[in-house]
Amino acid sequence: MVAESGDLCPILERENEKISEYKKLTYKEFINLSYRDTLVVDSISFAILKKYVVLPQARVDSIYISNGVQGLLFAYFKDAWFNGDSLLTLPEQRYVVFLLRHNQYDVDIDDESGCLYITPRDPN
Repeated sequence: MVAESGDLCPILERENEKISEYKKLTYKEFINLSYRDTLVVDSISFAILKKYVVLPQARVDSIYISNGVQGLLFAYFKDAWFNGDSLLTLPEQRYVVFLLRHNQYDVDIDDESGCLYITPRDPN
């Protein structure tokens, strides 16, 4: 699942409130957990998050399988910025972000331009 932090944060905070006091996680701990594990949420939160479910995309997979993450970076990014000329659909963009995140890259959205860019992953 790939969700913009603005959409994900309120849902994670609401789910965190349901956890007993001694198990509560910080937002950063929740995000780190979401990189490698399954988040359990109620049905209302699931309905909100459902639109962010990531499905494999054949065009992206063909590059990733043959050239790995470096192929994705070369095909879809110019320096650290997403190349808007690549003409990816929204599901394909989400899948690229998903693959990059699982390969130790973080992707964020610029507040002013709305463009995707790669950011260094926090080692903690």
